[in-house]
Amino acid sequence: MKLTKLTIKNFKNFEKNNYTLFQLKTIDTDNAQIIGNKIRRNLLKETVSFKFKDIAIFVSNEKNNRKYNYINEFINMEEIKEATSDIINNFKQLLFKSYKKLINNNSIIKIDLNNISEVTSQNIKIPKFLKTKIVQSKFHLFNVISKKIKIKVLLKIGIRF
Repeated sequence: MKLTKLTIKNFKNFEKNNYTLFQLKTIDTDNAQIIGNKIRRNLLKETVSFKFKDIAIFVSNEKNNRKYNYINEFINMEEIKEATSDIINNFKQLLFKSYKKLINNNSIIKIDLNNISEVTSQNIKIPKFLKTKIVQSKFHLFNVISKKIKIKVLLKIGIRF
């Protein structure tokens, strides 16, 4: 007696990815939901994604270009439209696609933002040796009101669980 029936409904093969649509039929609807949840949990355990763990924002004014001051998440600046805590949360919401199995947890990305009014995820230049790219290509991070400041952001990449 068959308790479950698993059929392949659709299969797509792309350059780097394969997509398959399965249909799961059982005699009892409760069993189908239990099996579906177990498959989903297993796929989530196997998937490794990355996010920015530590974010440090430094600001310098136009007069003193060499000295950058650290801004913590509780300081808000007139020259930046969003609150610093919102900026840090926006950086943490970015999703990555990695072509490497493992990534060094000490990988740090430096971003220089000069004369940019709207900062998006396109402004983040990830080094090629990390073999990682950002999934959201036009994700809004923050707006800079004044052109008199220079901003540097240090981002540390970590594994998201």
